[in-house]
Amino acid sequence: MTPRDASPQKTIASNRLPSSLFKSGKRVIDEDIFHARERSQTLSRGRQPFSLPWHALLALGLTLVVSENVHAEEKAPTTAELQEAASAFDRGRSAFRAENYTEAAQHFETADDYAPSPASLQLAMIARKEAGQLDRAASLAALLVERFPEEKKAVAGAKEVLALARPELMQVNIRCTEECVLTVDGKLLHGGGSLNRQVYLQPGEYTVRAGFSEERGTEKPVDGAAGEELGLLFEAPALPKEAPPVVVQSQSQIEPIPPVETMVEAEPSSGLSPTFFWTGVGMTGAGLGASIFLSVYALNNPGKDAVTEECQEQGKDCPAYQEGIKNQRNANIAWGATAAVGVLTAISGIWWTDWHRGDKETALLPSFELGRLHVRPVVTLGPVGYLGAEGTF
Repeated sequence: MTPRDASPQKTIASNRLPSSLFKSGKRVIDEDIFHARERSQTLSRGRQPFSLPWHALLALGLTLVVSENVHAEEKAPTTAELQEAASAFDRGRSAFRAENYTEAAQHFETADDYAPSPASLQLAMIARKEAGQLDRAASLAALLVERFPEEKKAVAGAKEVLALARPELMQVNIRCTEECVLTVDGKLLHGGGSLNRQVYLQPGEYTVRAGFSEERGTEKPVDGAAGEELGLLFEAPALPKEAPPVVVQSQSQIEPIPPVETMVEAEPSSGLSPTFFWTGVGMTGAGLGASIFLSVYALNNPGKDAVTEECQEQGKDCPAYQEGIKNQRNANIAWGATAAVGVLTAISGIWWTDWHRGDKETALLPSFELGRLHVRPVVTLGPVGYLGAEGTF
């Protein structure tokens, strides 16, 4: 099921607020400044005469309203927050009189965020309803009843809105195991954090997310029809484990380690030392040179012309012919041995050699000190051999 596509104008026409409730909203707006000034004059009796700007008087009036209704466990708003609430309330009052109800509702909700009060919440509820947003008006009405049950007139108006909403909307009762902030399809619900909320939505499918402290959160789908009452329970995810504190020692707490003459033992290795590979490379190079020399020697001693001249009538028993055969055999043996050593060297270099072993220090000599200078000879074997010394001071 998808959210119903309802026209705001039709919603207003079919579910118009009772005239008494709408008039009460305008009366709250018109009389608010009068009550604020009356309270300020009561407080200033017996003191020096003074005059305050209208916003300050309204902030003072809201202070008195808030102080009587805020729950004991909640933190009272600061002076700066009261001033912001008064300014937002003023903008909402102007927008409401101009019949810009959506804008008015936003300003009244802002005022309620800065300094929770039944007047701001009631006017936000009325403005949402007049804007054709029955679902948001009903959610604010449920919040008003929960927050300010002692405000009889405001609660009575909220219950009228709830009576209009229940047959047409789905009611979702939400409970969180820890105080949570709710969003519906990514839109924040007015009212701040709480453990229990009653939310009204147009019939359809939604995703409700509960956000907890430490950036924790969880979400659930909800799908309902008009007049249906549903329930959601959000369990707060476990808090992330804190990493153990890192203990940093000062320089004075770190004990110096005296130099010790030790022989560093090479770690055991399962492969051949790179020395074997490089030895094989050297032998292959030497064999290549010897093979070339013997091949050239066989061609020239005694040489093709000498064999032809001396052995015309003697055949294969000719000494010159036998000497040429012997020299050719020696060259062939040299080429074969060189090829065998080369293949063996290549195989050992690819599969049998532990090349990391060649990079490790053999530490053939112990370290020693020259005054403040600590010297240690270093001998390494690897693709590039190295002989030297390193030191610290």
